[in-house]
Amino acid sequence: MACGVIVPKESEAMETCVITHWYVKKGDFVRAGDLVCGVETGKASFDLEAPEEGTVLDIFFAEGAEAPLLVPVAVIGEQGEDYGELKPWYKVGHTGEKDRTRVPEASHPEIKSHDHEPQAFSPPTGTGRVPASPKARMYAKKRNIALESVKGTGPGGAVVMRDLLSTR
Repeated sequence: MACGVIVPKESEAMETCVITHWYVKKGDFVRAGDLVCGVETGKASFDLEAPEEGTVLDIFFAEGAEAPLLVPVAVIGEQGEDYGELKPWYKVGHTGEKDRTRVPEASHPEIKSHDHEPQAFSPPTGTGRVPASPKARMYAKKRNIALESVKGTGPGGAVVMRDLLSTR
């Protein structure tokens, strides 16, 4: 039976993540525990592992796309297996047959659903601290990069690694 690769929700403040890179592509065979993709939230960067052995049947979000948590970002199963109910646009906000909004096969950058809008991570306001992922904050500190000078593209406008790497 097909299973989704799901980004866990580790705190109530977390609602979305950014897919930083894919280790696999559609059609690849993976074993349980193989790395599938890298993700970054407002609080951490980590890799997702394949929950079971099988073929990568679909990838729902492109690199750099923001994806909601607790929703499949990819699906693993047997070739030809039906995985319609694992598609994020089916699960998120699904209220009936006519409410399913299908994202075109060629592009899966984000969920298209008119009755659910994922909330971005919102850091505390008024702290004077620039929102940044821990990995980005350490990288900036080691290289003496002022986070204030970098436009954040992560959840809630947080500075993430791709923002720092694009300023080099």
